[in-house]
Amino acid sequence: MVNIASYDNPEQAYIVAGMLNSNGIPAMVQNNNNLYVPIFNGVNVMVPDKDAEKALILVRQHDEGGQ
Repeated sequence: MVNIASYDNPEQAYIVAGMLNSNGIPAMVQNNNNLYVPIFNGVNVMVPDKDAEKALILVRQHDEGGQ
């Protein structure tokens, strides 16, 4: 698994992970229960190595509002 995106709150990360899952890319959220998320690395969206390139493209499109 590789980290493809980090967010300041779990809600954002879960939205992105859901979008990836709905596009056939297995995604999971990591560090979602850390009380100090904004200070320490954020909440990570993880995908399998083999899907990282496609996932990065989808995340960029999503973050730019182009979904």
